[in-house]
Amino acid sequence: MLTRLRNLQNQGRVRQAPATPDMVQPPSLRRLLRLSWRHRIWRKWQRGDLRWLRQIFRLIVRVERNQRRLPLPALLALFEPGPEDAPLGEDELRRVERLTLAVLRRLYGRDFCMKQALLLYHFYRRAGKPVCIRFGVTRENGQLRGHAWVEWEGRPVAEAVDPRQQFAITYTHPPDGHRA
Repeated sequence: MLTRLRNLQNQGRVRQAPATPDMVQPPSLRRLLRLSWRHRIWRKWQRGDLRWLRQIFRLIVRVERNQRRLPLPALLALFEPGPEDAPLGEDELRRVERLTLAVLRRLYGRDFCMKQALLLYHFYRRAGKPVCIRFGVTRENGQLRGHAWVEWEGRPVAEAVDPRQQFAITYTHPPDGHRA
């Protein structure tokens, strides 16, 4: 199929590539593993990563299921670590942060800031870090655009650019911003 499509593209008959199954299918663990195998990410995996991936996917399902059903405070309460969640060490926290970002990039491509914030909030709280989630808005081309991020010790976590300079903060959880 791909060879035929490439031949048609080379002949100039096909100008735009059709939608691939990657774009049509909803995110799944099977897709992530298939893409990881294709890109040889298996070499970078460490012992225990499948356990972390299972937890990350469980949290992603929790977000997808409740994001549009629950008001924001109730949704945020779902991501508070429970007594059954084992505390994380520094090395585990760094590893699970990298895995979380990699999974979200693979599944959603871009525009997954709320999912990223909720998952990182959960894992940082399990590590005992006093983090908070910030939600902010900005106006671009006459339209409002929102963003969510996690702050620890007054600095954004896992953000390429400091969102505080671009977005006006509209909501913080927990309200005092530093509860552990």
